[in-house]
Amino acid sequence: MIRTSPFSHQPIDRLDRQPFTLQQGQMFFGKVNKLFSNGTAEVVVGKERFVAKLETPLEVAGKYLFQVQMKDGQVVLKVMSSNQPITSHHQLLTSLSLPYLPIYETLLAWMEKEHIQLSKANLLQLAQWLADVEDQSQALNVLKQMLQRGLPLEKDVFFSFLAGTKGDSLTHEINQFLKELHHWNGNTTLKQSLLTTGQFIQNGWTRILAQQVWALMFRDAVDGKNASITEWFLTSGDVPKGETWLGLAEKNIRINVTKTEDGKLSFVQLLQKFIPLAKATDPTIGDELFKQLILLEKGDVSSAHVSILAKTLVNAMVNVIQQSPLEITKQPMSQLFQHLFNISPGKIEQLIQHIQAMIQNDSLGENIIPKEMETYIQKIIESSSHPVHWQGRVWKELFGQIMKHLGLGYEGAIGKGEQPLWTEQLKPLLVQLLQEPVPTQLKEQAEHLLMKLNAPAVTQQQMGPLTQVVFQLPLNLFNYETDITFQWTGRKKENGEIDPHFCRVLFYLDLAHLHETIVDMHVQNKIVSITIFQRNETIEQLAQPYLSSLKERLLEKGYRLSTVQFKPLQQKSNLQPSVNTSEETTLYTGVDIRI
Repeated sequence: MIRTSPFSHQPIDRLDRQPFTLQQGQMFFGKVNKLFSNGTAEVVVGKERFVAKLETPLEVAGKYLFQVQMKDGQVVLKVMSSNQPITSHHQLLTSLSLPYLPIYETLLAWMEKEHIQLSKANLLQLAQWLADVEDQSQALNVLKQMLQRGLPLEKDVFFSFLAGTKGDSLTHEINQFLKELHHWNGNTTLKQSLLTTGQFIQNGWTRILAQQVWALMFRDAVDGKNASITEWFLTSGDVPKGETWLGLAEKNIRINVTKTEDGKLSFVQLLQKFIPLAKATDPTIGDELFKQLILLEKGDVSSAHVSILAKTLVNAMVNVIQQSPLEITKQPMSQLFQHLFNISPGKIEQLIQHIQAMIQNDSLGENIIPKEMETYIQKIIESSSHPVHWQGRVWKELFGQIMKHLGLGYEGAIGKGEQPLWTEQLKPLLVQLLQEPVPTQLKEQAEHLLMKLNAPAVTQQQMGPLTQVVFQLPLNLFNYETDITFQWTGRKKENGEIDPHFCRVLFYLDLAHLHETIVDMHVQNKIVSITIFQRNETIEQLAQPYLSSLKERLLEKGYRLSTVQFKPLQQKSNLQPSVNTSEETTLYTGVDIRI
């Protein structure tokens, strides 16, 4: 999917302007305003006025292309054409020994209009860059921003900045790159690392949906709501038919704690690892589980105690994976499934992948589950009676994992003296790929993607004491591909991080059915006010059940929710964002993922 960037940059007038300075070899268009008797003149460049020595006498009110030269420690302006005022940019090409190409006339006209200083070497360089872009107007706008911010005129900086302002979504760029990568038969280790990392970024969102469905299935199976699920999960040579979850858990716990001292110690250590997860989900169950652990350590392996322990532990497992489905495949949860129910990590993964394929409407290949069970899964996915709950802690972890795999914090981690695992991060993997002998098409896709990933750092804006950062995360839900776009504006702390107590956060998300949703969140001294923009007139009514939970969760983090307002979204023609930073006003838009 290709779309325009949902956030405009701040107007140039609000950026820290670079002072107009005269540098050796730089050229600029200026008008002679006054002549003085000592061979000097007042020259006007846009809103700037200064006095400089002229190499030759010129006409008052005439426009000229000047070049800065230093003679005997004094600035002298040399006219780069005849001493007659400029009548056309075409006539300058001969004076500058440049070929008669439209691109050079375009650059000279841009220099005059925007009051830009460039050397002849810069002109030649920019002409080469512009030859490789489709939208020259957008590219010139980017160049103006770079000069305004004092960024170096370097090819990588230019194309990274351009990638950040273009409408190609990050999701689209990643998809195109992976398609080309599949055809490459080079470095197999590097290729596999890129594919694994890229596929995690592509499918991370669908993966969490699949694990959430898995968690709901496990809950329903333990509650006895579907026999086919229980039968499939507990299919094993040493599990009698008709065995219940609690019965099997109690039986295996008894085996673990009574057979050998080593078995008991191993099970105790497993419980010790799991209890913090249980307490974080439900403190009451966590505390009860801790009491059962103490009794077990004291040697109580009676049938009554084991029965209570099994029931408490199974309930705790249901709670944990309901609220944190990412824990399903991690230790100690995967070890508990193995110890209590004889369900191997491989079987867990097999079902998760099958559910993921169902969510994505992919070809399922071999049917690994009964038809009745598959129908039940489809109902969980589709039916509002079994909602897939979106837990904040799950999104937080998933956002962190996606950002890590993209490599957005790679350079920052190195700067702090850390040693991040680069084989799991897309940015350093792309750098490594570009050092390999790869086909031209793959190289171009890798370069485009790398520049897109570099864009947040390059396009970061400093506005006095405030910093603004815009970045995107790819999102693939139910085969609908889009980007989540974030815009953070705030002051920085001494360690370089944005101060979360004083900031403005904007989110933009465009989904298949809700379409564009925009949320503007202000944080002032940890007091939060939120404005939600949507075209759906029922959005306020739909959001009401979640507002009290939002308030509670913010309070847990030390923030107080002040107001939540709902406003109609403007018509698309008025909303359409622009990357043109010369505009006098800017549309400041963004949105929330889900309230």
